[in-house]
Amino acid sequence: MKKIVSIILAGIIAMATLSAGGAAAQTPVNTLSVLSCNVSGIPVIGDFQGTQTALKGKARMAKIGEFISERSGCDLVGTQEDFNLHSALAGAMTAYPYRTYSSGNVPLGDGLSIFSKYPVYNVKHTRWERSYGVLSGSTDRLARKGVLLSVIEIGDGLTIDFYVLHAEAGGDKKSALARSDNFRQLAEMINERGQDRAIIIAGDFNAALAWRTEHGLMENLIEPTGLKDCWAETCNNGDYTYDGGAGWNPSLYETVDRVMFISGGGIQLKAE
Repeated sequence: MKKIVSIILAGIIAMATLSAGGAAAQTPVNTLSVLSCNVSGIPVIGDFQGTQTALKGKARMAKIGEFISERSGCDLVGTQEDFNLHSALAGAMTAYPYRTYSSGNVPLGDGLSIFSKYPVYNVKHTRWERSYGVLSGSTDRLARKGVLLSVIEIGDGLTIDFYVLHAEAGGDKKSALARSDNFRQLAEMINERGQDRAIIIAGDFNAALAWRTEHGLMENLIEPTGLKDCWAETCNNGDYTYDGGAGWNPSLYETVDRVMFISGGGIQLKAE
């Protein structure tokens, strides 16, 4: 009896068990939703980022955690820039019994965290091999970025690889080249895995498919791995190739916050 799981990101999980004759017996439908959120937790600077700046410090971070926990309804949450105020954020995320520990404050940690309604295993933080800027670019060497890898058990014996990332920021050429190398490094991590598991990646990519510059989102990450992008699949008719605007008419314009996925290990993924 082989169990087949079909997941629609931010949508439906449909489980079917094949009988000996091959007929599928459908079980009740459930949901799996994924959220990427940059919580702007850089000390002092973070208090002045975003649209709501009335709250400061721990009170502000706790309010973000409360909003995600009580109002998002998401099953898997990947956060970026979760630095010095991690305890305030985590304390408010009461809907998530499984979470990772902070990797440290600025400038030692990477600011990446996972909050999950499903068990989390094999947590590993990896820093980018290339970054740019101390007092230039977007000062990425003062608030280091990287990728957080984990294994999530979404059902009995059913696991996925869940990545949370924060790519190099900055619009200058050196930052763009570093970001392009981040995507190259991530693609190598994915392709060198020894396990056949489905993958979900959520994060602040600091890159859009419409930016055909040195950032290399398509060339260095999507094409080498076969990743699918939720925005491209659901809002842009599955079109990944920006050609200056002709024929590029998304129903919702993209941001630098993205969710990507690959099917595998008997789990079929589809974006909704």
